[in-house]
Amino acid sequence: MTQAAHSPIDQPAPEITQAPLVFVWLARGDVRQGLPTTAPEARHRFLAWWALFGRAEYAHLGDPLPAAHRAWLSAPAPGLPQDTGFPISRLMIEAWNWSAELRERFPLDRREGRIAFARWFILEGMVDHDLGSFLSEEQWAAIATPGAGAGPYTHLTLPTQGTEEN
Repeated sequence: MTQAAHSPIDQPAPEITQAPLVFVWLARGDVRQGLPTTAPEARHRFLAWWALFGRAEYAHLGDPLPAAHRAWLSAPAPGLPQDTGFPISRLMIEAWNWSAELRERFPLDRREGRIAFARWFILEGMVDHDLGSFLSEEQWAAIATPGAGAGPYTHLTLPTQGTEEN
């Protein structure tokens, strides 16, 4: 069963004002899913898309994302318990929202699902999408301290397809 999407909208993301980003922002209505450029949800989706996919697709532009946008993406996701030993960020939630497979594999309404999702992000998502520059200081500290908190990267294994962790 697929869960409802979590919304990381507690405060709007900073406006998109960098010239190369504005060009892509205006050109990619598909990323905004038809939402107007004034909609905060469209801006949130675009920033997550840029971090996950846009930087590779528009590599010739470099990475013009300002520090304020990176900080917004790396902040802890609002409305989600931060009980995994590795803070789950807005960017992580947007990646989860983007993928039906992630939503199916990692139920975020259960602590075990959040732990497994954090572990997946550290071991696969962060590497596959080159997201190290989007980690917060707290996330880097959690990675550098094996056994801290719930230790999602050391204490649990990912559930295999068709099974569930308890």
